[in-house]
Order: sequence, then structure tokens, then C-alpha cells
Amino acid sequence: MNTKVIDLIDFEKVNTLLEGFNQSTGMVTAILDLDGNILSKSGWRRICTDFHRVNPETSKRCTHSDTVLASQLKNDEKYHFYKCLNGLVDVAVPIIIKGEHIANLFSGQFFFEEPNYTFFKKQAEHFGFDETAYLEALDKVPVMSEEKVKTIMLFLLNMTQLISEMTFQRMELMELNKSISESEETYRMLYDSLNDAIFTSEVSEDGSSWKLIYVNDVACERLGYTREELLTKNPGDITTDKEQQLSFRVKSIITQNQTLFETEHITKDGRIIPVEVSTNTARFKGRKLIHSVARDITERKRVERIIKEKAEEIEAQNEEYLQINEELNQINEELQLAKDRAEESDRLKTAFLQNMSHEIRTPMNAIMGFSELLLENANDKVKLKSFTDIINLRCHDLLDIINDLLDISKIESGQLPVHIEEINLNELFAELSSFFSAYQKRINKQHIQFSLNALSVSGENMVLTDKVKLKQIFINLISNAFKFTDVGKIEGGCKLNENHNLLFYVSDTGIGIPSDKHQFIFERFTQLHQGVKKNIGGTGLGLSIVKALVNLLGGNIHLESEPGKGSTFYFSIPYNPVPIESYQPLADENPKPVIFPDKTVMIVEDDPYNAEYLKEVLSGTGLNILLAETGKEAIHKLKHEAVDLVLMDIRLPDISGYEVAQVVREKKSNLRIIAQTAYATSDEHKKALRAGFVDYLSKPIKRDILLSMLSRHLIH
Repeated sequence: MNTKVIDLIDFEKVNTLLEGFNQSTGMVTAILDLDGNILSKSGWRRICTDFHRVNPETSKRCTHSDTVLASQLKNDEKYHFYKCLNGLVDVAVPIIIKGEHIANLFSGQFFFEEPNYTFFKKQAEHFGFDETAYLEALDKVPVMSEEKVKTIMLFLLNMTQLISEMTFQRMELMELNKSISESEETYRMLYDSLNDAIFTSEVSEDGSSWKLIYVNDVACERLGYTREELLTKNPGDITTDKEQQLSFRVKSIITQNQTLFETEHITKDGRIIPVEVSTNTARFKGRKLIHSVARDITERKRVERIIKEKAEEIEAQNEEYLQINEELNQINEELQLAKDRAEESDRLKTAFLQNMSHEIRTPMNAIMGFSELLLENANDKVKLKSFTDIINLRCHDLLDIINDLLDISKIESGQLPVHIEEINLNELFAELSSFFSAYQKRINKQHIQFSLNALSVSGENMVLTDKVKLKQIFINLISNAFKFTDVGKIEGGCKLNENHNLLFYVSDTGIGIPSDKHQFIFERFTQLHQGVKKNIGGTGLGLSIVKALVNLLGGNIHLESEPGKGSTFYFSIPYNPVPIESYQPLADENPKPVIFPDKTVMIVEDDPYNAEYLKEVLSGTGLNILLAETGKEAIHKLKHEAVDLVLMDIRLPDISGYEVAQVVREKKSNLRIIAQTAYATSDEHKKALRAGFVDYLSKPIKRDILLSMLSRHLIH
């Protein structure tokens, strides 16, 4: 048993994982070292805990099963089923860290078929068990199909991989700490003998970030910290300098290499110590360091302060009292305001999290439920179509939630760039009309009249703006309108306003919004109409995303609405027309799919379900399909097979799709490769095209888009 490695396993987190696995699947689990010692367990069956593990003879059988039978795991075997000597079926999964088999994860205590009650009655008699209680415990052991158990094993294998990765990360952290400790000892020998406080910081090249890596004994004694405590502090934690002042000072030190300045240190108990600091820079093992020597100038400052205070004492006394009183009143007001804001923020965030849990679990319930019913109704085409439509609908709902969360995250982090391009408003509105025609069928609201009108703003209605963001604004506003409109109509359009800006609008005949809530609805984590009987759904982020996108495009948004009379949202952006002579109509981006005789396509995809989906979509197209699960397998096959086009997953288990493409292009420079990936960002799209991919598909992949793209690249 490798005790050192096992000791690194975070069993608190592991127990949480095992409990979650037990609650999700009903399967019990335990982790045992190679000697049979139990390190962790979750949810064992009563027949084991109350009988087999209690009786000395059956307990020996348990230990023998856990060690001897589990040792039958082969080197290439991911998991191993076996029947324990007490008659129950278990499965063992090896836990391997850095190539070393250190323990086993056991799950099971189930049957593949109905148990032999005669066998267990004899066992109860032989070992002196209460037969009635023993058989009652036996009835609690589930009977599962081998197929279902194998499906659960995929989840269990991922769990063991996660345990291994967490332990490996802790090992790397320990090695890093050891290296840091050796560096600390070197610096301590050099500086601990000095009388002034010494601080050594590692700083980035541009001075934007830094951290303490060494302090001497004087620094620790003066500030009242242990060395370990002080090394966790930022310079801002031990000085009275503000962040902006600190940043400017660090950049000055880097530029000048050596500086002298005064500042104040803050001790652990809150005392302020004035210091004079001398600094210089150096490089050590490739790292940029700042060495600071801080001298206590308390006495000098005390004398200066006494002289100044005596001169100003009488004149400033009355003014000081008034100022203190005013400041206290202001502080009280600010504290009350901060308290109110914090309480409101907590309330909104709590409501948001509760709503988010509901919004995610509701479609997941339908997806999981109807997925289980598919097999039971495999011969009923009507039910199959109905169940499939429901699953697709709820998958779209989940994708909308994920997109909202990703968008608001990008907006908050400032990582949502604006891409200005030439767009045709007529084409944009045609795309939106087609999208919402299908959307109305999906939500069963075909009875609502929907229209989009683009009044002429130029000869070809060509403007310069970010098409993706403008389209997303319309999709959010129109989707919101459909949520709150059950009868009547929804319309939108565009025209030039009096300020010669593009003015867009979306109007509906829905339930309307009270005037005192008009600004409130654009705040994050906010949903109105929570009292209506019908569940509207949504994350409460849609309108805040719309407002942020409009602002990114240089515009603003407002609304007109009354309860019971519907709502109209207006948003304007700068009008930047495209000269008519520069406009060239785009080629058809969606040619109809055709048959591809004598063409070979390789699908590189490590997820078997995604690979099966792509293979099924391409069936009937005449294509010869090759499959590869890893990058190395793809390289090998592409060197020996004639392939016309590759659908390349970017994230593979061994090497990335980018690396595969680079290796293959050294031999086949003209091979057409399409990226297909779950990294659905504009930056990833550009990266793929720069890497030589001829096109890009983001998951989830739609059948018509895939076939259209293949038509573009396989038909010359």
C-alpha cells in the first residue's frame, strides 16, 4: 500500500462525490486500499452492514472478495465484475495515480438476476442469522440489467478519474511548496541578520501584479505576524497606500531600478508605523524581484507631528468637532444605504438562484423522463415523435439558459468585443422571420400575428454594425414578447429618427409593465409578473443582456408600456450607411444538400454518442464514413487512407485537433478540415480559420447546417 499517495486523497471531497453518486444512481460505493482496508464508503446495503460485515466468518469472506477477487483486474481492464463469496455482485474500479495502482473503488451489492432464495436461506441457517430479517434485507438489494450497470460504470469511471486528478494536483502543489521552501531558506540566511525589515516581492514585467516571496525576522517581529502569515499578505494589506498609489509606485521602481520613499506599515493589531523604504530590482532564476529595506522612522515622525499639532491645535479644535459630527452623520447614512442595498442584493440573488434551479431542473426532468420512455415505446411512432419533440424543445430551453449565463459572464468580464461588418437589414429581418416562424410552432403560438418591417434607410438597407449582437437583441426582445403575449400581435421594425440614428422597435399586445417598474426590469436577477398563475420561465437576465448589448453598440434603450395594453421597446444605435457601390450580394450560404458519391469523410470525435449522431446524420448521403476516437488514431488513418474531408473535434483525449491538423497538413496540404467543437465563441471561430481549417461548426450541430457545409466543400 502506497500510504504517502493515499494520504493525499481529499476524502472529504471524495465522500461528497460518493454520496452524490449514491443518491443519483442508488449504487453503493466504497474505497479500499490494496490490503482491504476501508478508506471511504457510502450507502452500503443492510444485508452487508447488519449481517455479512458483522459475522466474523462472513466478514472474512467480504475481505477476501475485496482483495483477492479485485486483484483479478487486468492492466487494460477499466472495471471488473465479480460475485463476492456471500453471493452478491460487486464491481471494482482501479484508482491509478501517475501510473500507480494504489486503491480500488468498489460499487455494487446488486444482482444481475433474481437471487436464489434457497442459497440465502441456507446461508442464514448456517451463520445463525434471523432468517426473516435477513431475507427482508435481501429484498432491498436491487436487480439490475448488465447494460444499465455498464452505463452507470461510465459515470463511476469519470469519478475515479476525477479523484486521481485531484490527488495528482495536490502532489504537484506539495512539490511546488518544497521548491518555495528551499528558496526561502536561501533568502533567510542572507537577510535575517540585518536590523531593518526586509521584503522581497516577485513582480510581473509590467508591474501589474506582485506577491511577497520572502520576509526577514525583523519584518515579522515589527508587524506582529509569523513568517507564514506575512507571506500570504499583499503589499496593500500591510501599508496605508491605496491600490492606485501602490501600482504607480511599483511601476516607478521597475522603471528607475532604485527608489527612496516614505510610507506607513500596518501591524497585525492595527498599529501604524511610519517607514522609509529603499528599493532596488533584480532578476533571480528568470523572475523579476523587488528588494525593499524598510527603516522605522517613528521617532522622527513623532517630533514632526508634535510641532505641527501644537501650531494648529487651538485653531482647528472647533472645526474638528463639527467635522467629526458631520462625518458621523454621513457615515451613518452611508451605512444604512449600504445595508439596504446589501439586503436587496441578497434577496435578488437568492431569488435568481432559486429560479435558476427551477429553470434547469424543469427541462432536465422532461429530458430524462421522456428519454427513458423512448425505449419502452420504440414501436409507437406517434409517441416516439411526440417524446422526441418534447426532448428537443426542452434541450433548446436549456441551451437558452446556458447562452444567457455565458453572455452575462462575458459582459461582466469585459470580454465581449464588437465586430463591425456590412449587413443588410432586409436579410437580417428575413432571417429573424424564418427563425420565429419555427419558434412559434415550437411554443404552440402560431395564432399570434408576427411581422418585421424594415423601412428604407438607404438604397440597399446596408449599414455597418455588429450583426450578431443586433440579431441577439432582437431575438431576446421578441422571445420576451412571445412569453407575455397570448393573443393579438407582435411586430418590429426599423427607421431613422430625428437624430439620424437607427431606431429599432419591438411591440406586443401582451400583459404590459407598470410605469414604476420600467427601469427596474433592466436590472440583473430581476423578473416581473412573478404572481401570474402561468409559469413564464426564464433566467431574469434577458433584458439586462439586451441593455448591455445596446450600450456596446453605442446606443440606448427605453420602453413604453401600460398594464393590459402591451409594451413597446425602442433602442437606437448610430447610423453608419454602406455606400451602394461597395455592396456585393453574398453567395448562397445554405445550398441544398446532395448525394456525395465516391467521397470519403473522416469523423474525429472521442465522444461515442456525438460520433454516432454524426454518422447517423450522414447516412444516406452516399458518403464513405471513417471514425477515429483520438488524435493519434486520426493521424495514422489519414496517412494510409484516401480522405476527401475531415470533421475534426478540437478537444481530444490525447492531443488537440489543432495539433492533428498541423501534422496531417505536412503530408496533405490540400486536405479540407472542418472544426467541430463545443468551444462556441467568435475567438475560437477565428482561431480555427487562422489554423487552416476551411470551416467551423459549433456544438450542438444541426443537421441542415452540416449538410449544407459539406455541399460547399465537397462539390466543385
